[in-house]
Amino acid sequence: MIFNFYLFNAEITEFTAALKPDKTSGANGFYQLQPSSDLTALSNIRAYFQKNKTSVPQWLNLISGYYDINLDEIANTSNSMILLIKVKDRIFAVTTGFGYTAIDKNMIEHDFGLKVVLNEINPARILKVDTRNLDTTTKQKIIVINRDSPLSDFEFDYNEEMISQLGGKPFNQDYGRSFYGSDSLRLSADLTLTQLEDKCRLLLNSFLDTKYRQNFAFYDLLTQEKSKPKLTDLEALLIQVIKDRKLEKISIAYPDINEINDVYSYKIYLGEETLTIEEISLEGIYKFLDEHPDTEPSPDKIAVVGLNANGDEITARYSLHDFLVFETDLDKDHYLLTLNRWLKIDPDYYQEMLAGFEEIKDVTDETFLPAMNGKVAEPGTEGSAAEKLRCETEGEYNERVAKTKDYVLLDKDTVSLGKSTQVEICDLLTAQKQFICVKKYESSACISHLLNQGTVSADLLSGESEYRKKLIDKIKDKFPDLIDPNGNDKKDITFVYAVASKSSAPLIKSLPFFSMVGMKLAMHNIEQLGYKVALYKIPIAG
Repeated sequence: MIFNFYLFNAEITEFTAALKPDKTSGANGFYQLQPSSDLTALSNIRAYFQKNKTSVPQWLNLISGYYDINLDEIANTSNSMILLIKVKDRIFAVTTGFGYTAIDKNMIEHDFGLKVVLNEINPARILKVDTRNLDTTTKQKIIVINRDSPLSDFEFDYNEEMISQLGGKPFNQDYGRSFYGSDSLRLSADLTLTQLEDKCRLLLNSFLDTKYRQNFAFYDLLTQEKSKPKLTDLEALLIQVIKDRKLEKISIAYPDINEINDVYSYKIYLGEETLTIEEISLEGIYKFLDEHPDTEPSPDKIAVVGLNANGDEITARYSLHDFLVFETDLDKDHYLLTLNRWLKIDPDYYQEMLAGFEEIKDVTDETFLPAMNGKVAEPGTEGSAAEKLRCETEGEYNERVAKTKDYVLLDKDTVSLGKSTQVEICDLLTAQKQFICVKKYESSACISHLLNQGTVSADLLSGESEYRKKLIDKIKDKFPDLIDPNGNDKKDITFVYAVASKSSAPLIKSLPFFSMVGMKLAMHNIEQLGYKVALYKIPIAG
């Protein structure tokens, strides 16, 4: 049988506090089962059951009216169960079906299942790794290998990613034949009801252990902050960023939603106000808050639930907190909010990375690129009394620089490789073989795009002769002999990451920490190919 274990935090000591009140009442609520045998053997266990919860299939509207259908025969029915088990004054939940929806995720030990797996897994017998990159622009990755493998086979890099779930084969079969850990622990085992109490005791001891440091020491680079005063201060910083409607160092990322593939839209609840949208976005949240300016923008007071095509709620109710990714400093420590938890970056690791950033130098020639215009007229309003001003776009800036500096304009002029691959070489190319990639800094998402543009172009320039030939063809009118067709000029080529920013700090220090990590790794990869790399901060005038 497959079991899903959750561990409540130490503050939850009574069974009555473990479940959401609204999930244990009403027609479809979970109700407590009464034991049919001697109560003594089950004194530390409570069972809750939800039976015959029905829903109409989403496809019904598609064929309704065209075919005769007996609704009683096609209604989907589900049954769910929750077992609450007390061990050493700690309460576990074991769930089946939709039992997990009755658990408040704010009351559980985050990473309980992951920590148990890290302590007990055979490091050579890993089968599945889910990761999320450490940045405000999130990328979630799931890799499954059909045979036992070490972590190195899963392309995991602790400098860029954190593990959200890991699974495989344990050393000790007492933990089951296989198990998978995240906030919960999912394991396959043959157990009776009375054996579950001993199993929870075993899992609690493992959760409190530190054996993981032998094979997975990187786990301690990010530790969950549990100090209530510091959490209060961190929440205040987050709320202020939301009040100021900032887009820097904050973004939206979807949490682990079991029914994500069945979600058609999302409903946002803010008190009595609601909004239904197709996707959750920071801009959408800010617009919703602007429409209700008298409401305190606390992420915990904004609820999000997934709907199916019929408009039925099919997910647990999440808070906006579950979707936010945010990076900030507090008391000389650096924090990352992700998956509804505040993670403190190990101070030694943080300082080590910062020291590495000091080695990255900006281009010092202030005349290399001109400033980006911060105030230009909106097309059609030039010279009028109602002239609207905006910042110069990247495309407009690149065109202007190409003309004034006599560079080759390659922005949006892509190279085709194969039937479907379109690659942008760079935005501007100089007679000194400087491949300039330009981006105006608005969020970490734009930095990710910038880094990808440079690394992909450098990699192709290094190994694809067709790519190099097409580049030579594009620039032959202005620079006919600039690029060596045989690729023997690597040491003369420089990739320049040019970022427009209003910040007065050096470029590398004005970016989010994990964007800086990504910048450093991207530059290292380009240098490994034999090219030079440089940074340039474009000032924004006006």
